[in-house]
Amino acid sequence: SNLRALASSTYEIHPEDAPDQLKYDAKDQELYEASQALQEALNAPDVQTEERLWTKVINTYSSSNKNWTTDIVGRAYGNRGNSRSRQGKFEEALGDYDVSIKMCPWAVDPVLNRGVALEATGRYEEAIAAYEAVLKVQPNDPAAWNNLGNANMALARYADAVEIYGKAVQLAPEFSFAQANQAIALYASGNKNGASRKFRTLLRRYPDFDDMR
Repeated sequence: SNLRALASSTYEIHPEDAPDQLKYDAKDQELYEASQALQEALNAPDVQTEERLWTKVINTYSSSNKNWTTDIVGRAYGNRGNSRSRQGKFEEALGDYDVSIKMCPWAVDPVLNRGVALEATGRYEEAIAAYEAVLKVQPNDPAAWNNLGNANMALARYADAVEIYGKAVQLAPEFSFAQANQAIALYASGNKNGASRKFRTLLRRYPDFDDMR
């Protein structure tokens, strides 16, 4: 669809353009303080504090003009997006991911997490475009395949979902949620025998896996 083509064109991930962190000045006191602030936010005791601390990093270092500024501030925007997404503030999270993607065009995480927020708001086609962009540069990422399967399931594309979950399972055989999702997709696509076999296998392997009961 035009919407999907438009969405995918906004995700051009270039991992090869990632900054060489060895070129950062290890003696730069401002970089040291920024790194400490990042750690403090990552270790926040709760998600509200975490959001506040990412905002502090953004406000403190956005006006800095060092070779590490876009890396640190771009990551802070992406992480603030994650903390907002976990609180259900999806529109604010999407805004943060947009800034992070623009500042760090080499980064996969803000694109993947933007897909998760889009999926949570029912924008499945756009979520699919985000996951496909991630898989273009990280084809062996089982979580991205699983997420892509979820978005296809939501659009009732059951046969596609079966195949997509299969790729997640192939890449990570111990990824029990992808196997469970594939079983549900098999059932939804009308393959009840295949679904039953997979459910039974999962219950034997994971007897405490309540999602299968």
